[in-house]
Amino acid sequence: MDVASLESSTKYYYKAYMTVWNGSAYVDIEGEVLSFTSGSPSPVSDRGFLDCYEVPDITVQGVSTGTETFGSTSYYSYTTANSNQRVVTHTFSYGVSTLRNYSMLYDRTKHAALWVAFVMNGDSYPWLVDRSDSWKPDPAIPEGWQPSLSSGYQESSTYSRGHQVASNDRRTTTDQTKQTTYYSNMTPQLSGFNSGVWATLEGDIQKIGNACTGSTMLFVVTGPIFGSGYITTNDKSGTACAVPTQYYKCIMKVSYSGDTPTAAVGAAYLMEHENGATRQNVSIDYIEQLTGFNFFANVPTHLQNAAEGEVHPTSDFPQKATNTSE
Repeated sequence: MDVASLESSTKYYYKAYMTVWNGSAYVDIEGEVLSFTSGSPSPVSDRGFLDCYEVPDITVQGVSTGTETFGSTSYYSYTTANSNQRVVTHTFSYGVSTLRNYSMLYDRTKHAALWVAFVMNGDSYPWLVDRSDSWKPDPAIPEGWQPSLSSGYQESSTYSRGHQVASNDRRTTTDQTKQTTYYSNMTPQLSGFNSGVWATLEGDIQKIGNACTGSTMLFVVTGPIFGSGYITTNDKSGTACAVPTQYYKCIMKVSYSGDTPTAAVGAAYLMEHENGATRQNVSIDYIEQLTGFNFFANVPTHLQNAAEGEVHPTSDFPQKATNTSE
């Protein structure tokens, strides 16, 4: 068992085994049963990347860190008041800098992230590498919370491993794109939905994000909705994984003068989780009402409020953020 996958403040029992040759046969020798209690996360003294503009409003209690499976940078795993949920931020190395890759709110009861948040900019996060599939458990989340998806779902002809943050959203380094194949980033998506309306929306947002250069950034939050009567499907080990009834993406483009944000424009998109679904162009406010989350909570209020009420098709999303209302 990987130490990083242990539950905090939990008692574990273990026993040593050894097989020896006694001259005529192999004999199993067992040690006594011992135990230990895993430690608690350290109190949060620095929220770090959680105060970035893409991260929805979230209260965390304790933090633990470790090394990413892909790369030598650190992940950050935060406990919350809900013992079934954790907030995680993954990072990667680019040049001499350690950059945030994406953050998520992960729920063990759904075996899925309820939101995944990241930033796009053609200068800071350029496309330099191709997609690289690796499929590994997320080192920042107990492995028992995650589905086993090295070979997908049992109903593989029906459900694909649907990325929330797409591999093509993160193509600056190989480590960065590999981190998108952590099991925690997957939900069971109908194959026609995954390759249809979802892939088209991903591509449209990638064009918007990569066109942001210099002092303009695109902040993205994406997630599933588990409506009344949602069903489940199993991973290959028999773990029941919740199947979303809808998916959403919220985007906000923010422009800066130096370190000061001066303008913002926003939009959101909602899709029924069904093959042949069409995209609904809605406002961020509307998705907040559906999910109960407060998106882009760290954006200054005078910019945030107006941007969250806007509706823009991706084809008409403003090239420049012009909302400067006080």
